[in-house]
Amino acid sequence: MHSSKPSLRRARNHLSIKLLQRKTWNYLRYIHAKTALNSLLGRYPGAIKTVLVVGCGTGLAELLLAAENPDIHFTLTDHEAASHKTDGVKRLQQKFNINNISWSQLNILNPEPITSKYDLVYSIEVLEHIEDDQRAARNMHRLSDQFIFCLVPFAEESRNTNPTERRKAWNRNEHYVCGYNIERLIKLFPSITNIKGCYWREYGFKFRQKLTELSNEEIKEQSRSLQQEATEDIIDEIPSLTSEAQGLWITAKNK
Repeated sequence: MHSSKPSLRRARNHLSIKLLQRKTWNYLRYIHAKTALNSLLGRYPGAIKTVLVVGCGTGLAELLLAAENPDIHFTLTDHEAASHKTDGVKRLQQKFNINNISWSQLNILNPEPITSKYDLVYSIEVLEHIEDDQRAARNMHRLSDQFIFCLVPFAEESRNTNPTERRKAWNRNEHYVCGYNIERLIKLFPSITNIKGCYWREYGFKFRQKLTELSNEEIKEQSRSLQQEATEDIIDEIPSLTSEAQGLWITAKNK
């Protein structure tokens, strides 16, 4: 049984504030994942009952998505060597009785044996950390029964062909590429149904900076207006330069 609606409302409010108080990209990642999920649910009502999250990190954003979608089961995974601490989020899961989440380990480069498939396979800022991103994408297809959602850094191809820029990307964030453009994503996910830019310079970037300047108490007091402000980063456009936006996401229909 899922927790009662009042309890879920409390959970959603508490988890939203927690995400904002991270003062990083976390809340924007959640906003764009929610937008992609809702878009798929709107287009294919009732089609998504199971979600596999590849590289879940702490899992806080996904816990909020689970609280908002109690009829969908989320399986949160990361690779064995992941250093993210999930104990705090698991305690929140227990506190709010959010039962539609399970946790597991997964090496997306070698997910054998595949014993289950999922309606939606989902990754946020994972592929750029994997040298063989083509193999990772193929395995996302293999694990998906219907849909894929993938959010990655955006970069012009000229940056990816520049050895100095590639070294900077690795030294800063251990990224094998500076970022992805439409052409790179189409090679990985040929059946793209939706594509949007994110972390826009005029919206998401400024929003993240604003969070770093607020105290946790100020974030709590302003949480409603901050949540609304974050939605300004949802723009139905595709960037052409990194000076415009720093991220890109797609949904794809698995063949």
